Parts: sequence; C-alpha cells; structure tokens
Amino acid sequence: MEKLPKIIISEEKKTEFHFNKKFFYFILLIIALVFIFYGLFFSSFFRVKNMDLKGTNLVDGDKVKKVITYALNEEDNIFLYQGADIAAKIKENFPLISEVRVQKGIPDTIRVVIQEREPVIVWQTGNKKYLVDKEGLSYLEADANNSKDLPIVIDSQNLPVKLSDKVASSKFLDFFREIVEKFSPRSNLKIKELKINETTFDLSVVTTDGFVVFFDTQRSAETELDDLRRVMTHLKGAKPKEYIDLRVEGWAYYK
Repeated sequence: MEKLPKIIISEEKKTEFHFNKKFFYFILLIIALVFIFYGLFFSSFFRVKNMDLKGTNLVDGDKVKKVITYALNEEDNIFLYQGADIAAKIKENFPLISEVRVQKGIPDTIRVVIQEREPVIVWQTGNKKYLVDKEGLSYLEADANNSKDLPIVIDSQNLPVKLSDKVASSKFLDFFREIVEKFSPRSNLKIKELKINETTFDLSVVTTDGFVVFFDTQRSAETELDDLRRVMTHLKGAKPKEYIDLRVEGWAYYK
C-alpha cells in the first residue's frame, strides 16, 4: 500500500490596515498651517483698509494720508508692512514733523501718531526768520503769529538757510536759552539783541546800555554769568563803553 504525502494548503494571509493616528494628525496640522499662513499673509481680511491719524495741527492730514497710501502700495498686509519705512517717508515729506509712531490695529487698521516740531528760538539771517526746534533744525519761516515771545538770535554773517537745515547744535541752544533766562536777573542788564558772528561758538549779547557781552558757548553758561555778576559788582554801577569779554576761562576783560 502506497503512503501518500501529507498535503498542507496554506491560507492566504489577509493584509490588515492599521490606522496611523500620528500621521493623520500630522497631515491635519500641515493643512491647518497652510490655511493659517494663507489667511494671515494673503487673504484680504488682514489688508489695511482704515487709517487712524493723530497729531496733525500745522500739517495737512490728508496729504499725510496720501503718503501713507503710497507707502502701503508696496505692502499693505497688516503683519508685513514696515512701520519704520512708512515713518521715514512721512518725515522725508514733511519737515514740520519731528517724530512718527506707526502702530498695527489688527485686523485692518494702521494707526499713525505724529509729533510736530515745536520752536525754541527764532533764527534770523538777512531779512529772513526761521523757527528752530530743540534739535537745531529750521523747519518753518517765522512770522508774528508763530514766533511770539520766542528769543531771536541774529546771524551777523547773513548765511542763507533752507528748511530742514541744521543751523545750531543742541548744546548751543541749551546755552542760548540759559543766557536768555538768567542774563538780566544776574547782571541787572537788559538784552537788546543776541548775535553770532562766524560760528555758534561765540554769542554776543547787545545790551540796552549800548555795550556788548561776549560769551563762549562751549563753556558753562552758569560760570560765565557768575563772572559777569562779579564784573558788574566790581564796576559799582558804572557801565563799560564798549564790551565785557568773558570768553577766556578765569579772566574777564572790559573796555
């Protein structure tokens, strides 16, 4: 009797599908990031549609808005536009403006707060007068309305001045204003005119008595005013005919 070999028929193994949660969530995350990125940077929802402008008094607000609109033509997305570039364009076009702050009002508003220049002195050269701010910049022609009660310094050289020119340093302006404030109380003399000659290193104060007091603007105004007080005390009520020179440290000359 012939023995038959044992035949084993193997069953086909079915492939099982395993749901990969991590991969699924990763795909969802990518899709969500794409939608967020598109929504933030390419949709119209976050494009600038409104302007909130504050601080305009002398400057024409409508003209400022036109400059802002022109600047936003390059990039009007609330997240992507460069506030510093917009501020620079505004200051470039309006010498009256000293500071600009640009803020993002999400979702579609740009807020611009400007500070206009404030005059501290009047700069006179020839028959022209200019308002000068604390930074020493001439920014507007002076008239009877906008320069009332401001001290005037006269450039004896009559050098031409253009708007936005830096005519003096902050140090000179501080010195000048201190002299204007304290000259009469310290000396019992009255100021007729204040002048500079070749540079702002020297300041000449013409008194109503006809003589001139020379100051060195690189030294301490307080020290030179104290020297002036000593000279006037020494003169015991007499007045020099021509000048008092306080420009040399430790010395005072008069004639």
